[in-house]
Amino acid sequence: MKKLLLLCFILPFFLSCGNEELNDDNFTDLIDIDNPAVIELEETEYNFGTIIEGAVVTHRFVFTNTGNTPLLIAKVDATCGCTASKDYTRKPILKGEKGYIDAVFSSEGFPGNSDKTLTIVANTFPTNTIIKLKGKVVGPDKFY
Repeated sequence: MKKLLLLCFILPFFLSCGNEELNDDNFTDLIDIDNPAVIELEETEYNFGTIIEGAVVTHRFVFTNTGNTPLLIAKVDATCGCTASKDYTRKPILKGEKGYIDAVFSSEGFPGNSDKTLTIVANTFPTNTIIKLKGKVVGPDKFY
């Protein structure tokens, strides 16, 4: 019985070896401090103007890797549930290549001035790069 219990505790440890998944804790190991990837955005902020509440805004942020190391995006985080990254370049982006991040803002329930941010987490230094969606959301009766 003791051997069975010991096996139950030790077996998961051995099975997990070699299957390391990329996560927040180990992603920074991919950063070459002396020669990091460099994300150069064509724009860091998109002003969508004035929209009617309920409208959905999408915008593609385009960037170039100007560093010598392949650029890897781990994730794109949003400040709230109304903003998200619909898609982004998931393959390594070599020096001189372009990539993208598709940002989405759902304005339902968010009238007023909006200043929503997304954080790009990549093997750059620093690891976080901020992009923004800005504009004004009005009710249908105030638009006309």
